[in-house]
Amino acid sequence: MEYIDVEGTTQEEALRRARDKLGTSDFRWEPVSRPHPSLPARIRVWLEPKEVKEAKEVIGTILRLMGAKGELEFTFLGRRRWRININTRSWDSVLIGKGGETLEALQHIVNLIFRRKKIRMDVELDVAGYKERQLTLALNKALAVAVRVKETGKEMTLDPMPPDKRRLVRDVLRRDPEIRVYTAGRGPEIYLVVAPRKREKEEGAG
Repeated sequence: MEYIDVEGTTQEEALRRARDKLGTSDFRWEPVSRPHPSLPARIRVWLEPKEVKEAKEVIGTILRLMGAKGELEFTFLGRRRWRININTRSWDSVLIGKGGETLEALQHIVNLIFRRKKIRMDVELDVAGYKERQLTLALNKALAVAVRVKETGKEMTLDPMPPDKRRLVRDVLRRDPEIRVYTAGRGPEIYLVVAPRKREKEEGAG
């Protein structure tokens, strides 16, 4: 993939120069190491890949058929995985639906269309940052539960959540050496259990 390096007094100025130079804001970029603060800020810029343009056409068509308009933000997550955030303002709540159900269905449809059109992208769809906010809430709640578990010495359960969110919450909790986390339940009712690590030692001693 071809790229160009653009410099500016600040990173923001370098981004403005990149937009002027390319005549578009549809590009990916990353900062290039800056040996000293007195030197210009440098960024490395790539034009957006073919898959992104195809994805914009598909999602744009879906929005038009619904009578909606929206801006799309693409974030590359690695290994063909992308997060696409849709901002429509007046249609955001409609696309999200109750408890995010409409959003999950829309994500499933978009990925089916991509596979049919052989667009090499696995998409995590979001609307107005809804999933990011929900993940933050879930993490904060899980961390509060972990504190309570350590205080009381008793295990506690978290509410069921989608697999991707559950994995992220589990991975964060497992960084705490004072607790252990395991999965219980089945189907849509799978949930995480947070237990004190010391319980394992007590059981082993018995």
